[in-house]
Amino acid sequence: MFRLFFIGLDLLVCTVILVPLCRVLNSRMMEKRGQTERILYVIFAVYLISVFSATGLPASNSVTWDPSFHLIPFLGMANSPVSYIEGCILNVILFVPMGILLPLLWKEFRELKCTALFGLSFSLGIELLQVFTLRLTDVDDLIANTLGTVVGYWIAKIIISLFKIKFGQGKGRCRKELLAVIVLSSLVWFLFSPFVGIIYMIMYGVSFI
Repeated sequence: MFRLFFIGLDLLVCTVILVPLCRVLNSRMMEKRGQTERILYVIFAVYLISVFSATGLPASNSVTWDPSFHLIPFLGMANSPVSYIEGCILNVILFVPMGILLPLLWKEFRELKCTALFGLSFSLGIELLQVFTLRLTDVDDLIANTLGTVVGYWIAKIIISLFKIKFGQGKGRCRKELLAVIVLSSLVWFLFSPFVGIIYMIMYGVSFI
């Protein structure tokens, strides 16, 4: 419960900074895109913040070197099957929006292999960055996150088919737009998520007044 509370605080703080910056990006990079695509772009940026928060990516006040690896898949199932299954389900769910938003925004991701490869690569990047946190770099998380991306992809395919969606067909924009939103969201997370702790201390202090 406390984890969800802090993720919500992270989203609140970072979104206040992120949304105006996304609007600037929209005006400069997505001038030929429709309003729906621009909104989805902002949603994707905010979603990335939630992923960074849920996975505990390092921020400017929390970088440390404490590598811990789990490289044997499915080993945790034998030790604690209930906790293992719960963790896998949560990791799958976490990356389902990734698989949905990518095909909706960019034509290049309307092929399964491209979406799955991106989900795998993005999850791998997160797992590698976790060596700079107190969290475990886990191959099971990598598998579950990739599976979640694939599940999201098929949901997106159903949505696109049912509603005959025409947007997300622009050519030559994917690499630039995707790189921009990842870099922007990462910088906002790294620089501004530490303020969540300050806000929590203020809230905690007020509760005792």
